[in-house]
Amino acid sequence: KSGADIQLKLAVVEGNSTTLDGVVGYIPRQNEDGYFVGRIDLSFNNPFGANRRLDIFWEKPDELSEEFHLSYTEPWLFKYPVSLSLGLDRIVRDTTYVEWNLTAESRIRLFGDFSAIGGFSRKSAFPDSAASRDMRLLRNAALNLFAGIEMDNRDNPINPRKGVYSRLDFSYGFKTNYGPSYLLVEEQAAAKESIQTYDIKFYWFYHLWANQILALQVN
Repeated sequence: KSGADIQLKLAVVEGNSTTLDGVVGYIPRQNEDGYFVGRIDLSFNNPFGANRRLDIFWEKPDELSEEFHLSYTEPWLFKYPVSLSLGLDRIVRDTTYVEWNLTAESRIRLFGDFSAIGGFSRKSAFPDSAASRDMRLLRNAALNLFAGIEMDNRDNPINPRKGVYSRLDFSYGFKTNYGPSYLLVEEQAAAKESIQTYDIKFYWFYHLWANQILALQVN
């Protein structure tokens, strides 16, 4: 009938997906054992519903280097439009140093396309004794607090065809240099120092024709 209302009820079940990208190889050597190299990139998209995400990354490009990354995002903390992301990184560079980095970032939507961001990170670096001596590297740990604002009106965050993404961050941190003591003296390095950082990102996307996109990125 003219002007009649129709109600349609659909049962919706959240889906999830897992992506895996990786390669593993073995490098043989004469007169001694070989070693493995490889790369694994594993992502769990929406594993527990509500658009949660879990990422695991591992890479070993050679015998003495290795990189590991683990991150988890909770997009609706306590059922509010506040997200919380936790990350853990471990980097081994040859026999030069080992670095640990722990991060926590929270994001809250303000209005429209704008969001406020805040969090902290703690990074520790442990150079080898030879690297400390030859490359003048100090054992250190840094704690940084950061805050920023973000604007995102892209039509698709993963594969945008048009729109703008921009982010401005300011961080303030404290760095502690643990030594070796002789290197603190020789380099006249302070045991404690403060660090200020400004980060600016601006990405612009414009659809030209068909599948051609013009993209400008400034960091």
